[in-house]
Amino acid sequence: MERVRFDTQRLNHPEIAGIEYQQGELLGYEVREYLLTKWNRQCAYCGASDVPLQVEHIHPKSKGGSNRVSNLCLACQPCNLKKGTQPIKQFLAMQLTSDLRYSVG
Repeated sequence: MERVRFDTQRLNHPEIAGIEYQQGELLGYEVREYLLTKWNRQCAYCGASDVPLQVEHIHPKSKGGSNRVSNLCLACQPCNLKKGTQPIKQFLAMQLTSDLRYSVG
């Protein structure tokens, strides 16, 4: 069995080079549309819909996270501000503790 890898970007657009080549098709608007579809137009953290959503880094860039699509989600402004630069596990644990406090109280 022969295995071959093709660079379809280079085949379709050989004139693209440098940073344009690295950014690919999903840069900007298409990334946002992809995320809106992936997250069902809801905040990834609280499920809010019909509110403005912001592109959010799951693993913060300040802690070594990347701009890869796999590290992006959508968050409403309150959740994005609450999460800040916290690691995701810490933020979710804090959310769970807060939710339990309100349900028991």
